[in-house]
Amino acid sequence: MKKTFCAVLVILLVFSTLFSCSSECEHDFTNGKCNTCYYECEHDFTNGKCSTCDYECKHNFRNGKCHTCDYECEHDFDGDFVCIICDYECKHEFRDGICSICDYACLHSNISMYICLDCLMCTHIFVDGICDLCKYECKHIFVDGICALCEYECEHNWESLVC
Repeated sequence: MKKTFCAVLVILLVFSTLFSCSSECEHDFTNGKCNTCYYECEHDFTNGKCSTCDYECKHNFRNGKCHTCDYECEHDFDGDFVCIICDYECKHEFRDGICSICDYACLHSNISMYICLDCLMCTHIFVDGICDLCKYECKHIFVDGICALCEYECEHNWESLVC
């Protein structure tokens, strides 16, 4: 029994030395595991790559963010506004009719009471260059004396003067 106990103790010592990291080990990592001491890296990710062992995260995205390394996808949207990298479906955030996430320009096809219900932008009812609804003042673009945006007619004699 004494011999068996000693043999088990020697085997445990050999394995504990073999499979534990010593402070002298200069890690040689492959896929996050040291080939010398079998230490498994606790990854410190920066932009999807571990700064300790150079392991590159195989991203597992949720809503555009990898839940393993916190890397945020730099979306590349297809025609249906779904990112081809992480499958994030854009939930448009409009500013002046343009989505700030995917650059989609709203078509203003869902209008009620002169407000687009998709982007919440006023569809402007201009009177003398000023919107009757929201008081927006048109930034006129004149073509032959008539604004192409609001149809305001320039008061100048546009034949001799350029508006």
